[in-house]
Amino acid sequence: MIQLITRERLPPEQQRGTLLAMLHAVNEYTPTEADDVQTWPVLEPMSPHLMAIIHFADGSGIAEPNTRLLSVMGRLLHAKAQHQEAEPLLRRALAIDEQSFGTDHPNVARDLNNLALLLKATDRLGEAEPLMRRALAIFVASLGADHPSSQTVAENFRRLLEEMHSAS
Repeated sequence: MIQLITRERLPPEQQRGTLLAMLHAVNEYTPTEADDVQTWPVLEPMSPHLMAIIHFADGSGIAEPNTRLLSVMGRLLHAKAQHQEAEPLLRRALAIDEQSFGTDHPNVARDLNNLALLLKATDRLGEAEPLMRRALAIFVASLGADHPSSQTVAENFRRLLEEMHSAS
């Protein structure tokens, strides 16, 4: 109902402000840990609405909090093994964050790691390796090697290299 009103009834100058307000409200309610099945009872019913607002916000050129919602939906779909649907969302989040923050920002590293994990899950190890390597370099350079994000990606990278080695 809100989508219909926003798109068809509000004048264009009010649409962006209303969309931003809705994005921020939805963002506050949306759990971050999409790969945790305990969040699925909240995320599942929201999914069609999240996809609609993500699409509308992306078409309106709104980066934040749209990239977070793209990432959450991409990770949810990845966790549910809906990789084909997840990949474009994760790639779009990465592209927006690279454009918004530059190529060496921790948000970009997070996106790279998420996409690399999806590529690894779909047995595209060669595509995943440079993304995860880059994510690790960004996290270490910006947050330090002892930061939990750096350590998580280092462990992901170690597992990826191990899997690549055993596959060859």
